[in-house]
Amino acid sequence: MTAPIVLVADDCRTLRVIVRRYLDALGFQTIVVANAIDAYQEALIRRFDLIILDLQMPDKDGQDLILEIARDCELNSQTPHLFITAEGPASLSSRGLNEDFLIQKPIEEQVFCSRVRRALNQETEHYPC
Repeated sequence: MTAPIVLVADDCRTLRVIVRRYLDALGFQTIVVANAIDAYQEALIRRFDLIILDLQMPDKDGQDLILEIARDCELNSQTPHLFITAEGPASLSSRGLNEDFLIQKPIEEQVFCSRVRRALNQETEHYPC
């Protein structure tokens, strides 16, 4: 079985490094980009098993980006996704976002790994974190 391929887009360099480290520990292949434009371009040319997006990037809202990917990128129109966010519960509720699709900042490794496994339907498999 090949390792899942995950696309990560976040404008914060530190967060990109942390997320890559966690995904590497899970044995995943990871493509990491710094903005929504690059994430969209990657989604056009490569099939991902999971997409993780910062909810508030300077160039585009992550929620808007995932809708564009679903609409325009045939390879990833059904790809599961997670959002990384520092937004509070009231803001997230007004956006209609389910907690199961969110990773709150600061990122806790166990929560991150659990959400990633759940998104990939791998909750029962053993992984390092």
